[in-house]
Amino acid sequence: MDPLGPLQDPPPVLSSRTCYTDDDCVADACCGLGTAVTHADEGPNCRGVSCTSGCPEGSIDCGRCMPICRGDRCAAACQ
Repeated sequence: MDPLGPLQDPPPVLSSRTCYTDDDCVADACCGLGTAVTHADEGPNCRGVSCTSGCPEGSIDCGRCMPICRGDRCAAACQ
């Protein structure tokens, strides 16, 4: 049984820009607070941001989903 509970729908994608590598895709907020995926050029600038620990419910960066490039578009790969 998954300790985080069942995964509902995959996170939405906010960008239609072309991606070439997984590094082109990011969460839509810093520090694991993102709830959607977007292209890095349209995502937040997280340089210099200090993050605290924690895993907010519904976030994509807490081990359940990660931003990837699939078929030239950003998407979320979820376990």
